[in-house]
Amino acid sequence: MKITNTLIGVAIVLMLAIGAGLWMTRRKDEPITAGVLRNIAPEATLTTSSTHPGFLKSNAILDAAIPTGYTWGITGGWNDGTQGVFPDWIELTWPVSMAISNVTITSVASGADGSSSLGTSGESLYCLRDFSIMGWVNGGWQTVVNVAGNTKGVTTHAFNVLVTSKLRVTVTDSPLHDWSRIAQIQVTGREA
Repeated sequence: MKITNTLIGVAIVLMLAIGAGLWMTRRKDEPITAGVLRNIAPEATLTTSSTHPGFLKSNAILDAAIPTGYTWGITGGWNDGTQGVFPDWIELTWPVSMAISNVTITSVASGADGSSSLGTSGESLYCLRDFSIMGWVNGGWQTVVNVAGNTKGVTTHAFNVLVTSKLRVTVTDSPLHDWSRIAQIQVTGREA
């Protein structure tokens, strides 16, 4: 009798363990990283106000990492198509609402000789000078960050968690008052 009760107890524990395992198994169409805080920019679709005709790989600004051998305008980067005309904007759209808390924008750094390279946290003539970061909330754009007078090639902006399926960076001026340029955008968030 004691052995039978023990076997029944073991069988019940196994059935519960198997049932729990099946319940916790993820769906095939669910990303492994669902719910994990990460750079969600690569999961978005990019729309822009305009793009310079020479920039055929603007979507590369969403890549998780800037590739080795990066060449501004050839292997990636966004440059607006309306020189000296502002505002310009980029918009990231996700298929589901995301909880977003941080955005890092990498612009193009300027060398003393006028050359350009990947943005650094130092001074740059090719950065975004005046811009805002907005989320789509209740059918309208809600500003979460306003920047004026920036001169840095890389800027990071932390804010209270914003739940949205769209994020927009609107540029209203650049240091040379000519082009809006972004080499990469990283968005820290997770599914809402």
